[in-house]
Amino acid sequence: MASAGTPKYLEKYDTLYMLVIAVNKYPGENALALPVKDASDFRRQMQRIANPTPGVAKLYERPAVRILLDEEANQENIRAGLKWLKDNVKAKDAAVVFLAGHGTSLDQSYYFIPYRPGDVGRKEHW
Repeated sequence: MASAGTPKYLEKYDTLYMLVIAVNKYPGENALALPVKDASDFRRQMQRIANPTPGVAKLYERPAVRILLDEEANQENIRAGLKWLKDNVKAKDAAVVFLAGHGTSLDQSYYFIPYRPGDVGRKEHW
């Protein structure tokens, strides 16, 4: 048992990978007001966690961030971002995917709706 002044064990990671995706600009009445703001707030908070103030234990050696907002958050770029995570995240890393926008559930699975949702069902975009 640790004594009162002994710090608790803290696992440390090499890199905190963040893929942050948000869409406000859906067509017509489907447009949203807050996803891009939420994504920005989330990224800022995660950056604070990854780079704490002096004297606070550091959990991650470094952050690595990819942000896809509105037009950038299309199906092609989202797939590239997921591949970036797959290709780079190692055993001593942590990864977070943040999604803000419309989505749907089907057969106990969640599907995020990217920018240009008309592309989603087309086989040539898979």
